[in-house]
Amino acid sequence: MSEAVIQVDTRQVEALFDRLEPKQLRSATRSAFNRAGRVMVNAAKAEYRSMFPGSVYYKDIHMKAYRSGKGVMVDLYYLKNHAKGDPLYKSYVLRILEVGNYKTARRSRGNSKNGSRADRGKIRAYHFFQQGTESVIQQVNSQFTANLEQAMKKQIEKES
Repeated sequence: MSEAVIQVDTRQVEALFDRLEPKQLRSATRSAFNRAGRVMVNAAKAEYRSMFPGSVYYKDIHMKAYRSGKGVMVDLYYLKNHAKGDPLYKSYVLRILEVGNYKTARRSRGNSKNGSRADRGKIRAYHFFQQGTESVIQQVNSQFTANLEQAMKKQIEKES
């Protein structure tokens, strides 16, 4: 089987690259990555809310663009510092729901003669983050070039 070949005409983008200074170029690429990251964050949040309606933990799925302008990180492992009464206090719940955990057991210290174990159970992995981001990854890839070109044109308009 032969793989599909994608051909992209990048002459316009290369011409814009030549016109921008490094600082402006970094700003333009960061802006394009921000747009792409927002699409992925919204998809992950929507997938989470469809699996767990009524839960507020979807608010801890966030993204951050790198200062260098070379990428964006969409993350759910980021722990925010919240007060104890805040429903987002234990935001690590997102990670456990995404990857699951192993079966845990604890030896009982009660009155049992044989020292039986208390079963704590196992949480199955839901992979909401993976499913949400995989569903839009092609859409993000196709839009990135357009976003980058638009951001570069905006930087050029600011300059003149």
